[in-house]
Amino acid sequence: MRMEVARGLALSLLLSASAEATETWIVDDDGGAGIDFADLPTAVDSPLVADGDILLVQPGTYDTLVVTRPLTILGQGDSPSDVYITTFDGIGSDTITDVVGAVTVANVEIQGHFYVRDCSGPVTLAHVIAGPTELSWTEQVRVEDMDVNGGTSGLYIRDAAVEVNACDVTNSVIVSADAYLRMASTPVLGSDGSDATAWFPHAGDGGGAIRIYDAEVQLVGRGELVQGGDGGWGNICSEDGQGGPALHLDDDHVGPPGFARHSGVRLQGGYIPDLSCSENPQADPILIEIGSVVEPESPDPLLRRVGVPRPGATIELSVAASESTAIALFAGFTPLNLEIPGTVGRLAVTPDLILATGVGVSPLEVTFTLGTDVPLGLVAHAQAVSLYPSGEAQRFSNPVALVIH
Repeated sequence: MRMEVARGLALSLLLSASAEATETWIVDDDGGAGIDFADLPTAVDSPLVADGDILLVQPGTYDTLVVTRPLTILGQGDSPSDVYITTFDGIGSDTITDVVGAVTVANVEIQGHFYVRDCSGPVTLAHVIAGPTELSWTEQVRVEDMDVNGGTSGLYIRDAAVEVNACDVTNSVIVSADAYLRMASTPVLGSDGSDATAWFPHAGDGGGAIRIYDAEVQLVGRGELVQGGDGGWGNICSEDGQGGPALHLDDDHVGPPGFARHSGVRLQGGYIPDLSCSENPQADPILIEIGSVVEPESPDPLLRRVGVPRPGATIELSVAASESTAIALFAGFTPLNLEIPGTVGRLAVTPDLILATGVGVSPLEVTFTLGTDVPLGLVAHAQAVSLYPSGEAQRFSNPVALVIH
């Protein structure tokens, strides 16, 4: 079912969030007339740039950046790789008590390790390519349409509440220290074990795709693959590494036992490399050392976005859920991380505007066109809730972040 939201209504919704005046600054490594800054560190540290301002970064190569205050950094290329940041040490710091206020980074590529630490305001990463990424000690992190690849863990989350949507993660996800992760429409591949050498004859085992230590993880999708890494090649069959599980629940003695809920994703264990060597060449998809895993009988709601949120673009939001449910799709501008008793999932945004409702309809779709004058840097969020029959708890979908860039 498709529902159209009037362009004027969608535009007024977006413009209403931009009432607070912010300054926009142009950053270009080529310099020249009309350019405010020739490098990012100078712009970030400049007393002229106020908290909450927007940096429009032109295509080029930039380095040595740490963000320790609320700012919006938007790459202005056609793709993230057009704005290449060789050393982006991250957002926040071990030496900074708190980064107070919203931080947004969109449409850039980051080389090497990247982190978010100690941020009390919401952090949004959208349309970003990055190496190993750490998200720690931050209450609200939104990761939208991001490719993460590298290291022994592509994504490492500890003591943080993180929403991941429409991303691609290679080399495992580690979630620990009482963290919360909801991951939607995101395939994950565990790290492969190392091959044997003359000095180390036994090959390494494949890593679990998602390793959960005293944390809560919710996975929702419609067929995305979550697969453990393959074992490494040994010099002989008995020295081959074992495949890793898709989900591995363990204990690091920080908080309560790990918990995982998965709906609509494909869980698959990694392989032993030489299939002729083993009667059981594939690992079990789930390994539980401590904790529990739940798969609901009816699917959890899944919210998806089609279209890149740029001025003048057409955006489609689509909610898939059980056809026996009632669905409400809403949008807002204030991110939340709210547990509501008797519900599944968390409320992730203030419901400032109801976009659509439907009963017994799946998918429920909304299409709208952004105005050409929608301000760059504006961040809105959408989420859905589904009401199930027979007294089942209502379920919140994953949120979707819309970062205008």
